[in-house]
Amino acid sequence: MFEFLQDQNLKENIHSAKSRDDWEQVFRHLEMFGPFTAAAAECPFSVVTPPILEPKEEWCFTRDPAIDEATWKRLTNSSFMPLDRALLERRALTDLVKISETPATHPLIDLDYGLVLTPGGRMRNFTLDYAHLLRVQRLDKHYVQYPSAIFSVGALRARGVLNLPSEQSWMVPEFEIHDRAGIDQILGKLRERLGKNAKAELWFRGQTSDILLDGALGSEQLCPWRNTRDSSLVPSLYRGAWHGGDLKAYAEKLVRIQKYVGFAGRHLRIQPFTVRAPSELSKEKLPEEWNSYAISFSSHQTDASGKHLSSRDYHHAFDGLQRSFFLQHYGLPSNILDITKDVDTALFFAQNRIDENKRVVEAPEGAAVLYVFILLPGIDRFLDSETLSERFGLLRPARQKCGLLCGASFINRNHYARYISLKFRLRRKVEYHSKLTAEYIYPPREEDSFLDALLRFAESEGPELGNVTPFVPNLGLKVIG
Repeated sequence: MFEFLQDQNLKENIHSAKSRDDWEQVFRHLEMFGPFTAAAAECPFSVVTPPILEPKEEWCFTRDPAIDEATWKRLTNSSFMPLDRALLERRALTDLVKISETPATHPLIDLDYGLVLTPGGRMRNFTLDYAHLLRVQRLDKHYVQYPSAIFSVGALRARGVLNLPSEQSWMVPEFEIHDRAGIDQILGKLRERLGKNAKAELWFRGQTSDILLDGALGSEQLCPWRNTRDSSLVPSLYRGAWHGGDLKAYAEKLVRIQKYVGFAGRHLRIQPFTVRAPSELSKEKLPEEWNSYAISFSSHQTDASGKHLSSRDYHHAFDGLQRSFFLQHYGLPSNILDITKDVDTALFFAQNRIDENKRVVEAPEGAAVLYVFILLPGIDRFLDSETLSERFGLLRPARQKCGLLCGASFINRNHYARYISLKFRLRRKVEYHSKLTAEYIYPPREEDSFLDALLRFAESEGPELGNVTPFVPNLGLKVIG
């Protein structure tokens, strides 16, 4: 009942919102009760909230005289947006932009990198996900001297491990691949070299093409980092997100996603807390290295005399990550990046696409890419699906041997590209395990009870959910009524 009333109040607030303060309260609610804040570990202060709440036609009042009008239009029509420092300070309880030494109240921010553009055409390599930079700096002093190297952390790891020197050390090493032996040879060498660092893990992601960021901004002297066209790994939540238009439509989409979050919690009976006896110690659900931002809290139950009966431990960060993970793997928008520890699964996704009839078909040869990530526990925020699935045993992520990377936010959308260590460009069809068929990777609702429940919920809610629906490929199987 509480969830229903909360949902109704939010809908009414969105419908009646007119002022900037009204919209700030709407998005504060969405971030507080949605699952996405936990999955934006690096910059959890503007996860779904835009960095400015005024419509685009009003942004001109924030333009710094050092940026001419033509350049301003090019930037703000692409991936840049003014950053309202007062709004961010209320969310973060501190002025995160102070370190950039800009006096501007609304500096421009590159939403793909979380970089603040300072007046006068200078950019101080200031990243709003400062926590990741600090962790990497503790491990390697190179990042103290060259903080901008954080945007190439994956490439630098691969070049160091494989001894691949280059004048352009920030560029991700690429390999032309014509058969499975070519992949196995390079990965074998990589694993052998990493053997001395037992903590490093290899993860993968396959795509039918290597989508790149907008290259037009590379000509702008104001943003020299754009001279390198990085791969675009912008998660689904931020693709086509609000950019100065109708805030109402954007907020309503977030509410639709939130309805699935609530349903998943109810259907799977996800408890927001764990219970322990007085003699037991609290157990964190996230690894120790996550605790700097993922702080859990406890409540204690006592009897009339004050005797300690039991304790409840609340794990909000893990709960949010878990729900984001469940949404992502069933085709609903989230801010995480799904990865796999299985090369064969990544090769399946690299060489099969979804056609206009939602059928899984072979992709044309020559454009597929396999990304390799060298990830370090204690430094990088990633989790294995086995940890997240717990007792729920969801079939789709289990078969895909999935995990997640987290850290992206509205003001740092392309966070995940920095972790790419190697690119394998598949110039011909590359073999993968024969069991990996479309029916195996995407088990139908007859097999996958959670998918069936999601679809039943979508069917029952109908117009309330609009076009936010789970992804189900057309496998030619019967529909359950």
